[in-house]
Amino acid sequence: MTDGTSQRFPWPENLLRRLVFHPPTTLPTGCITYEGARDPSGYGRILSGKLAHRVAYEWLLGPIPDGLHIDHLCHTHDLACNLTTACPHRRCVRPSHMEPVEPAENTRRGRTPNGGKPTCKRGHPWTPENTLIRTDGYKKCRACARIRSVGERARAKAKKIA
Repeated sequence: MTDGTSQRFPWPENLLRRLVFHPPTTLPTGCITYEGARDPSGYGRILSGKLAHRVAYEWLLGPIPDGLHIDHLCHTHDLACNLTTACPHRRCVRPSHMEPVEPAENTRRGRTPNGGKPTCKRGHPWTPENTLIRTDGYKKCRACARIRSVGERARAKAKKIA
């Protein structure tokens, strides 16, 4: 149909106009990238402020279960990616390139600063006992959190005395 809809999937016209199909010679991964507005992290945002890849996934494959993140499999497997906000995989809206996963799994698979390193920036190991997974999916070192907490309590106590 030419009106931007199909009988099975209602696609808003603004999303259809901003999709660019890259041939395999341009993006070997076969990504379909959203070329509309992007947030500061490089992810596509549609007019409602929602993430374009989540909207595309939900329209084509159904709802994303509560609490799950969408892992861009194309990004996870492209080791040549520069991991900047210019990363084309952050704008990929091809549902076959996405998988709903737990936030911790998305972090584990990722190559973010905490994603694949064996230790935190202070050298504490990322073991199950020493790792907190925040609600946004990022890792937090328990040992570093304890050190920060002790320092904050000491500063608060010194402030009370003074």
